[in-house]
Amino acid sequence: MLIPTDAVWPRVRRELARHKGVTLQLLWLEYREAHPDGYQYSRFCDRYREWRGRLDVVLRQVYRAGEKAFVDYAGSTIEEVGEAVGPLLEALNERPFQKAEGSRHSLFEDLDRPAASVSASGRGGGSVWVVGQAATGLAS
Repeated sequence: MLIPTDAVWPRVRRELARHKGVTLQLLWLEYREAHPDGYQYSRFCDRYREWRGRLDVVLRQVYRAGEKAFVDYAGSTIEEVGEAVGPLLEALNERPFQKAEGSRHSLFEDLDRPAASVSASGRGGGSVWVVGQAATGLAS
């Protein structure tokens, strides 16, 4: 059995960071193709996490409170998710109910859409919005 040494794990980490959509499972599958008698998936992941836990990863950033905003982003954009999930949601919404007549889409059209248009027009107990201006000073 070939045991991945600590020299292998930096490459695994680079691949995970470099390519969107690469997972430990995909890297393990490549490892198993090259080494059929190697680690099973769970042990491969355990060894990688053990190695990663020994890394000293510290990023000190000096800034004044409120001076900067930090965004932690990883993964697909909303547009990419929408393109992938949109057709699936449409198909699910059109699927007929098992114990009732219609589908989610038909109920939306019959119940929710008319209620939303009544509220938006101001009839039927919708919210009333008042636009005003806050006072800029205290009365003396």
